[in-house]
Amino acid sequence: MGRDETGTFRALKRSFALFQEAVDRAGGRIVNLAADSILAEFPDCQQAALCAIEIQSELAADDDKTLRYRIGLNRGTVLVDGDGIWGDAVNVTARIQEQAAPGAIFASEQFVEKLSPIDGLECEDKGEVRVKNVSRPIRLWRLRRQDEPADAGTVFTRIHLPGIPSIVVLPFGLRGEPGQYAYLAEGMTEDVITDLSRFRELFVIGRTTSFALPSRGGNFQQIGRALGVRYILEGVVMIQGDRFRMNANLVEADTGFVAWSDRYHRGFAELAEVQDDLTRQIVSHLVGGLVRHEERKALGRGTSNLEAYHLVLRGRYLLNRYDREANQQARDLFQQAIDLDRNFARAWANLSRAYNHEWRYRWSETPERSMDLAQICAEHAIGLDPSDARAYGELGWVQLYRADRERALATYETALRHNPNDSEILSQLAIVHSYAGRPREAEALLERAIQLEPDTPDILFWRLGDVYFQMSDYRRVTEVIQKMRDPGEGARLLASAYAHLDMMDEAHRWRDEVLRRQPGFTVSNWMSTQPDASDDDKERFSSGMLKAGLPA
Repeated sequence: MGRDETGTFRALKRSFALFQEAVDRAGGRIVNLAADSILAEFPDCQQAALCAIEIQSELAADDDKTLRYRIGLNRGTVLVDGDGIWGDAVNVTARIQEQAAPGAIFASEQFVEKLSPIDGLECEDKGEVRVKNVSRPIRLWRLRRQDEPADAGTVFTRIHLPGIPSIVVLPFGLRGEPGQYAYLAEGMTEDVITDLSRFRELFVIGRTTSFALPSRGGNFQQIGRALGVRYILEGVVMIQGDRFRMNANLVEADTGFVAWSDRYHRGFAELAEVQDDLTRQIVSHLVGGLVRHEERKALGRGTSNLEAYHLVLRGRYLLNRYDREANQQARDLFQQAIDLDRNFARAWANLSRAYNHEWRYRWSETPERSMDLAQICAEHAIGLDPSDARAYGELGWVQLYRADRERALATYETALRHNPNDSEILSQLAIVHSYAGRPREAEALLERAIQLEPDTPDILFWRLGDVYFQMSDYRRVTEVIQKMRDPGEGARLLASAYAHLDMMDEAHRWRDEVLRRQPGFTVSNWMSTQPDASDDDKERFSSGMLKAGLPA
């Protein structure tokens, strides 16, 4: 309306006319028509689904002249009062439509159960979600039309906002000398996310989702609605010789109003101070009243040596490539940072992760020594900074893969107390529960992690697939692993799951992918690294891989 009152009004009238005609043809009844929404009831699920498909197809075909609507479908009993309908089923339907992106159709499991096959329609399981004012989780299905564009409705939105201030940090832009300082803006962004997420008073979107967003020029309202956040932090770093300038804005997503902004023009020696001040001002603006010692605990950089801090940022940048050579380079950088400041806890924690990668992927000639070094580094990091959640996470990972599951569980619980919004810690804790034979607890934790990462990273899908395998739900294993941007890392799970489903062509395809990525792979060597508590779980995994044709 703000851009074009007359055009928007005409579009609304066209949309409402389409709704009325489609509902009438489906034998339904429009119960309520509001300024931007419609409530209708139908005699059966089949007619309701056909009506929804017709509406979305017609709207999509007239791209320039119509608005986009979310559609939610549900089945249940209602209370009738005159021309109106009321009840829990109506409330749940409203929450379902909130989960859909514009142009998409979402339905409850109760609805899909009564739906007969429809040509050109695919039902896609979106899993369970919790929504506002509904006590139980709802399993959602997306009804995907054959004529639907590939990118339509791909954002799995969460309109209901958490009851605490919520924020997403956009990746900081970089100007000046991007070649030399490519790691700098990314490292600063990640550190601000980590610092903010330590506060229980804030809901902070995870780094993977943040880095998938545009650094500047995005539609704040769209980002806010898609991620379910009230605030967006954007910033740009400009390099000027041995100094840098940073502009930062804290924006209200719904209105675009700049709630707070600041500009820093400092030397690189003051970089850590700028990041601390940035986080402190955001926290002060959003929640206020935090105890000062809590701020100090959360905001410490851990080193006064700027060169050491830069080395860790560069190392993390390389570590995320999951490549043998890059991992070695990252390890060397972390060691250089430690040589400059032996008390830099964050460098020790990252060095532990590098050694973990060496052990996990057999990039070391002496993998057990790499595991020993990973444990030593993690324990040393905790000794230097007992509030560092990631240090506890690294130690928990070593304990888990040494089959000390109860100690790993306690370590991850400690990590989560120090940083309750860390999706990586949540997912690692889930894996501990999974390997300990508690897949339902693991599934719930992964759902929390995915809520923090709407643009879900591969590692969360991979770990969820692991959980479904333990549940012997092989079909869901294949579905969730295929959601990964690069499902090859889950090739072992896919080969075993497809073998258990007797889909041998697919099992052989993923067997070949395992051998391509891991030359010399054997089932016995891989199973020797698996920390499952249940021998049955191990046997099912290994027998599936053997059936798929992987070498014993």
